[in-house]
Amino acid sequence: MDLQHGSMDKEVVVREFNREKDWEVVEKLERNCEIGSRKDYSILTNALLSWWEMERWLEWRMGIGLKLMQSVEAWAERNGARYVFLATEENNAASTNLFVLKCHYIKLGSLAILFQPVEACSKKNPSGDVRIEKLTVEQAISLYKDRLGGEKFFPADIDAILKEDLSLGTWVSYFKEEQWDGLHCKENDEEFLSKTPSSWAILSMWKTCEVYKLQIKGAPSVRCINTTLTHIRSKILRCLRAPSSCELLTGPFGFLFLYGLLGEGERMGDLMKFLWCFAFSLAKDVTDCKAIVTEVSNCDPLCGHLSRGSSISRINDVWFLKKLGGGAGNDSVSWTAASQLSRVFVDPRDF
Repeated sequence: MDLQHGSMDKEVVVREFNREKDWEVVEKLERNCEIGSRKDYSILTNALLSWWEMERWLEWRMGIGLKLMQSVEAWAERNGARYVFLATEENNAASTNLFVLKCHYIKLGSLAILFQPVEACSKKNPSGDVRIEKLTVEQAISLYKDRLGGEKFFPADIDAILKEDLSLGTWVSYFKEEQWDGLHCKENDEEFLSKTPSSWAILSMWKTCEVYKLQIKGAPSVRCINTTLTHIRSKILRCLRAPSSCELLTGPFGFLFLYGLLGEGERMGDLMKFLWCFAFSLAKDVTDCKAIVTEVSNCDPLCGHLSRGSSISRINDVWFLKKLGGGAGNDSVSWTAASQLSRVFVDPRDF
């Protein structure tokens, strides 16, 4: 984005990012807007995060945010997109007003981001009464499609996600007192899907450490965190308001993102907590992995089971939607009810 200043008016020019031409100046801008307002404390990240900068510009009251939004929507429509989905923190009034009042987005619902440092997790091992088993990629694809295929936001290319190198795999948990027929029979998909235990849980893990890392430098004073940030910086770093979290995250660190959280049965909450602990045992063997992060709908029953504990931080994101093209069209799907976000498959590539 170029800003051209006149004597009285300010002209905003929006263009697509050119890595070769713009990288140096964008990196300088990132450094100037580093998280942390004091010299003895800063947080660095090696990812390029343009939306975070956009929300900073919203505070200038120059119409820059609106110009950017219009350009992004036009670009998306030219490239065949039918909808634009957005997420911002619950208390970000500037972004919410821009999305709803000026750009005419509708609110879909609220999701909770849960964060816990690896070293803060209980050392307790999963119960001996619980079985935790890794699914094949084909089994994971089948189970997700069968249970979530009709839900909003379910990715059409779930196969690509689960086969991606950054995906560590998918695990299920259930009580040993029951059997999961077909679980070990690779040829009988129907039995595997239909004869599940009375209670079970599933999640997948995504290794973000190789994509971006964050680093806290200086004194761990949580007061220095800029609470207006969004996307990955604020999604992770807003969770560091608890002093215990900051003290544990020293030096460069990455995290495991847990996605595809789902469960069935009366005891699914307990089984998901066992999977959560299991994820921590794996995280300790991943280089520079210092935390576990997930995002679930506030309407999802699993959210209440996972968000308990003094070392677990929680923030709320609000999701918005806009249909491109200036009309409702011939959609067979209604997007008007926020309650539709009761079960959401959060695409790890978008986190």
